[in-house]
Amino acid sequence: MKKSKNILLGVSSSAACGKALTLASALVKKGHAVKTVLTPSAARLISPQLFSALTKNDAFSEQFSADGVFREGHIALSEWADIYLIAPATANTIGKLAAGICDNLLLTLAVSRRAPLFIAPAMESMMWKNRNVRENVSRLKKGGIKIIGPVSGRLASGSSGPGRMSEPEDIIKKLAL
Repeated sequence: MKKSKNILLGVSSSAACGKALTLASALVKKGHAVKTVLTPSAARLISPQLFSALTKNDAFSEQFSADGVFREGHIALSEWADIYLIAPATANTIGKLAAGICDNLLLTLAVSRRAPLFIAPAMESMMWKNRNVRENVSRLKKGGIKIIGPVSGRLASGSSGPGRMSEPEDIIKKLAL
């Protein structure tokens, strides 16, 4: 049996957030500890409490406490993680990662991490094919970030094509867990 890992699951705002719940549940069932960090937009789309219930760990979405103070110990999450996985990773998140922008907790943790970073893109085909997105993905790959997917399939708009987030079981295989 493989050693259990501490996995930090980053979730950006996408129709694929539901798959992130399935992914979190599957990782926990395999014996891994999972903590979740959501972008503020993702936390409006899907409840952080759902991730907390599935993982039995707190889910985080804010970089600042309620009184506007920078959250103490926020870097401890990145120090805790053996693997940092962002799934789904939107075009917005990918662009900010490529530029080193840290305007939310998910991105701050990505920049401060010591663990390997994997991202599972999820977006509409025209976004995935956009030259700027492709250049951002290339930049991330050159920086050692592993890209899982996307795959072709039915998208949130109802159209079909590349941009669909890989299935949770395929992501877990790519993580070699």
